[in-house]
Amino acid sequence: LRDILITTARGSIRVPIEDESTVVEIARAAADAEGVGQCGNEYGLYVASAAKGDHARSPMLPSDELVNAMQKLSDTEASTPGDAEKTKKKLVRRKRKDSGRGPAPRVYLRKRLLFHGEIETATESDVHQLYVQCKECVEAGRYGITDPSESLLLAATACAAQHGERASALSADLVAEWLLANVQPSIYERWRAETWVEDFRSVLAKLDGWSTLEAKTNYVRMCQRYPLWGTELFAAGKRGRGLKHVPSQCLIAVSWAGIALYGVGGSGKSKPGRAIPTAARLLIWTFNELVSWSATADGRNLCLVTLKHEPKGRQDDGTGREKTRDFQLEGQGASHVCALLSD
Repeated sequence: LRDILITTARGSIRVPIEDESTVVEIARAAADAEGVGQCGNEYGLYVASAAKGDHARSPMLPSDELVNAMQKLSDTEASTPGDAEKTKKKLVRRKRKDSGRGPAPRVYLRKRLLFHGEIETATESDVHQLYVQCKECVEAGRYGITDPSESLLLAATACAAQHGERASALSADLVAEWLLANVQPSIYERWRAETWVEDFRSVLAKLDGWSTLEAKTNYVRMCQRYPLWGTELFAAGKRGRGLKHVPSQCLIAVSWAGIALYGVGGSGKSKPGRAIPTAARLLIWTFNELVSWSATADGRNLCLVTLKHEPKGRQDDGTGREKTRDFQLEGQGASHVCALLSD
């Protein structure tokens, strides 16, 4: 047996596991300990990449044994072009730091599968889990929010969820710090700092009387309106011909609705774990349009077989034609996409 430290939405817990335990077994044990509901592979484990920082969390395959999953992550980091030497030094420092207390890899418990409307029947623990993950996505810019008013409302709602009745008593300096931490810089710079603080207090006054649970629930409801809510994003490279309107480097988004493609926002050179999608979705294949999916043995190449319908005006019998789409992903990204689609 060994202890594994798992960071959850409420803090950290230590779970004793066997080396042969699979990732999904450990995730279920952690979810049980947290009192959050789960169904099948709804929850998963994610690990912070030494090469990309704490916020670039890589998912572990549910079927993997923990030891194998950690080894694959180390192998992937060490083989990253241009970063091998730097990554090696980070891994050595981490090993030295951990050597005094024995092997206890730190991983994160997160909900892998999110669905529309589940907040309506969620328990208080489930609501908190959904709120934490939605807030992370908003702060990372993954929802493609561009309206300052929307950002302001989300920031005020998060403040009510975090501080409760004490939110209205925060000083101007604390309000400014909160806004800087909860609003994307590109949005924050569009208004003067004084305007942000003044409007923030005005919005917060309208939320007076909300309990912490009500604030978290409404925060999740607001996030459910965005197309990228409940999606898992993977940086990918398009292979082969076709899909001319899709750039060579794109983001694959897997959700309850199917699998969609987005462009990469900003300069297009964002780190994979922090890549921000463009606001407009390029295309989506619903599950009715997905014939099959598969990954190569190394987990890097993804093959999708989809239905390609005839252009408007051309005779179509309604069944569509099958078309193969190929993508190359980092690490074991293709295997993760297939696992999510199957679940």
